[in-house]
Amino acid sequence: MHCSLPQVVEFVHPAELEKLMGLSDSDGLGVKASPAKRTEMEEVVDKTVRYSVRTTNRQFYNQVRKK
Repeated sequence: MHCSLPQVVEFVHPAELEKLMGLSDSDGLGVKASPAKRTEMEEVVDKTVRYSVRTTNRQFYNQVRKK
């Protein structure tokens, strides 16, 4: 049976994630010299959500929380 739930996480190697998030163009801390435009901020938020762990997924197991 195929499960249609999204993955718990869309894994990307940290070095690749740095490029995808646009952090390689900054000072190393993710801070750019000029303020970001609204569309740039929205892109960062979308990418952050895309590559974050989906803790609401039934397949996610929180090792910190004891049941």
